[in-house]
Amino acid sequence: MKPGWLALGPDGPGAVQMEIDRRMAAATAWDGRTRIRLYRFLPPAVSLGYHQREGDIDRAACRGRGFDIVRRPTGGRAVLHKGDLVYSITVAEKGLEEDAPLHRGVYNLVSLALVQGLRRLGVQADPAADPALLAAPKGDLPRLCFSSATRHEVQVRGKKLVGSAQRRLRGVVLQHGSILAGEDHLEIVDVLSGVTSERRGALRDALHKRTICLHEAGYRGSLEEIREILAEAFEEVFAPLERRETESLDGLVV
Repeated sequence: MKPGWLALGPDGPGAVQMEIDRRMAAATAWDGRTRIRLYRFLPPAVSLGYHQREGDIDRAACRGRGFDIVRRPTGGRAVLHKGDLVYSITVAEKGLEEDAPLHRGVYNLVSLALVQGLRRLGVQADPAADPALLAAPKGDLPRLCFSSATRHEVQVRGKKLVGSAQRRLRGVVLQHGSILAGEDHLEIVDVLSGVTSERRGALRDALHKRTICLHEAGYRGSLEEIREILAEAFEEVFAPLERRETESLDGLVV
């Protein structure tokens, strides 16, 4: 794997974040270097998977709560980015071991970094999802990323802590992930379209049973500490990486 870089941020609007990540993927396709970012959506935003129906989310309800709506270049389902920490990573196909499928190789390396970092924070994370999370959710839950898990996603106590999505672009894997710091992600049930108020309470309870946040897992530190510790873990797993400043987006991407 060629030397790459890692950046903390920049934090900002969802449309800007997705554009940076698309440009990261294009740059990795050009030079084969791994690129990693750890950032936040400001203001909060609902991100839709690449193939997801826009009608799954109530735009008026999002506007009323100050949530942007953006479409990710990766797959998966809807995520509310509010109070979470997001990672994005672009890896060239030629930079991975040939004996592992491309998508699984990236998932495994990212999960390893996340688990190592989380354990340093005192959170006993596991890189393999509980079988109960692998079952297909019913009702309105399939619209939501955190309603189920793949075999490579990070969990704590049998609940999903990190939601990830991938897409292959011109020989590059782009992967996104949302790391739940608090329980703000549950508010996504309030902006689902076509759901009655009575049903929203049941959806919230069902989503809560399937997920866990760092606060519930016992972590009481700051989001900045989380970002720094996870950055160090990514630097170890994907070495060699250099730290990048975020003042210039053009300089950041290339």
